[in-house]
Amino acid sequence: MISTGEEASVVASAAALNQSDEVFAQYREQGLFLWRGFGLDEVASQCCSTARDPGKGRQMPVHYGSKELHIHTISSPLGTQLPHAVGAAYHMKLKEGE
Repeated sequence: MISTGEEASVVASAAALNQSDEVFAQYREQGLFLWRGFGLDEVASQCCSTARDPGKGRQMPVHYGSKELHIHTISSPLGTQLPHAVGAAYHMKLKEGE
Protein backbone atom coordinates (compact mmCIF):
# COMPACT_ATOMS: atom_id res chain seq x y z
CA MET A 1 0.00 0.00 0.00
CA ILE A 2 1.42 3.36 -1.01
CA SER A 3 0.70 6.46 1.04
CA THR A 4 2.18 9.10 -1.25
CA GLY A 5 1.19 12.50 0.06
CA GLU A 6 -0.64 11.23 3.13
CA GLU A 7 1.88 12.72 5.54
CA ALA A 8 1.78 16.09 3.80
CA SER A 9 -2.02 16.24 3.94
CA VAL A 10 -1.96 15.47 7.67
CA VAL A 11 0.53 18.25 8.40
CA ALA A 12 -1.45 20.67 6.22
CA SER A 13 -4.64 19.82 8.11
CA ALA A 14 -2.84 20.29 11.43
CA ALA A 15 -1.60 23.70 10.32
CA ALA A 16 -5.19 24.80 9.69
CA LEU A 17 -6.28 23.98 13.25
CA ASN A 18 -5.92 26.08 16.38
CA GLN A 19 -3.48 24.67 18.92
CA SER A 20 -6.36 24.27 21.40
CA ASP A 21 -8.59 22.30 18.97
CA GLU A 22 -9.22 18.72 20.03
CA VAL A 23 -7.84 16.09 17.65
CA PHE A 24 -8.87 12.48 17.15
CA ALA A 25 -6.12 11.14 14.93
CA GLN A 26 -5.54 7.73 13.39
CA TYR A 27 -2.39 5.66 13.55
CA ARG A 28 -0.63 7.12 10.47
CA GLU A 29 -0.80 10.76 11.51
CA GLN A 30 2.41 11.30 13.48
CA GLY A 31 3.03 14.47 11.44
CA LEU A 32 0.21 16.12 13.36
CA PHE A 33 1.94 15.31 16.65
CA LEU A 34 5.23 16.74 15.43
CA TRP A 35 3.47 19.86 14.10
CA ARG A 36 1.92 20.48 17.51
CA GLY A 37 5.27 20.17 19.28
CA PHE A 38 5.30 16.51 20.29
CA GLY A 39 9.02 15.74 20.34
CA LEU A 40 10.77 12.74 18.84
CA ASP A 41 11.84 11.76 22.36
CA GLU A 42 8.14 11.62 23.34
CA VAL A 43 7.38 9.50 20.26
CA ALA A 44 10.14 7.07 21.25
CA SER A 45 9.05 7.03 24.92
CA GLN A 46 5.47 6.14 24.05
CA CYS A 47 6.43 3.69 21.30
CA CYS A 48 8.85 1.80 23.57
CA SER A 49 6.89 2.28 26.83
CA THR A 50 9.78 3.85 28.70
CA ALA A 51 9.57 5.45 32.15
CA ARG A 52 8.86 8.80 30.44
CA ASP A 53 5.76 7.39 28.71
CA PRO A 54 2.69 9.25 30.07
CA GLY A 55 0.62 6.10 29.46
CA LYS A 56 2.96 4.09 31.71
CA GLY A 57 3.13 1.32 29.11
CA ARG A 58 -0.62 0.65 29.19
CA GLN A 59 -1.11 1.63 25.55
CA MET A 60 -0.19 -0.21 22.37
CA PRO A 61 2.87 1.07 20.49
CA VAL A 62 2.12 3.92 18.03
CA HIS A 63 -1.13 4.74 19.85
CA TYR A 64 0.18 8.11 20.90
CA GLY A 65 -1.76 10.78 22.72
CA SER A 66 -1.11 14.07 24.47
CA LYS A 67 -3.49 15.76 26.88
CA GLU A 68 -1.37 18.93 26.81
CA LEU A 69 -1.55 19.13 23.01
CA HIS A 70 -5.29 18.23 22.90
CA ILE A 71 -4.63 15.02 20.96
CA HIS A 72 -6.73 12.08 22.10
CA THR A 73 -5.13 8.66 22.19
CA ILE A 74 -5.17 6.87 18.86
CA SER A 75 -7.55 3.94 18.42
CA SER A 76 -6.60 0.86 16.36
CA PRO A 77 -9.74 0.32 14.29
CA LEU A 78 -10.21 2.89 11.56
CA GLY A 79 -13.36 4.96 11.76
CA THR A 80 -13.77 4.81 15.53
CA GLN A 81 -12.59 8.40 15.85
CA LEU A 82 -15.92 9.74 14.59
CA PRO A 83 -18.12 8.73 17.55
CA HIS A 84 -15.39 9.82 19.96
CA ALA A 85 -15.15 13.21 18.27
CA VAL A 86 -18.94 13.65 18.24
CA GLY A 87 -19.11 12.81 21.93
CA ALA A 88 -16.35 15.28 22.76
CA ALA A 89 -18.03 17.99 20.67
CA TYR A 90 -21.33 17.40 22.46
CA HIS A 91 -19.56 17.62 25.82
CA MET A 92 -17.94 20.92 24.82
CA LYS A 93 -21.32 22.27 23.67
CA LEU A 94 -22.88 21.35 27.02
CA LYS A 95 -20.02 22.99 28.92
CA GLU A 96 -20.53 26.19 26.90
CA GLY A 97 -24.10 26.46 28.18
CA GLU A 98 -23.09 26.27 31.86
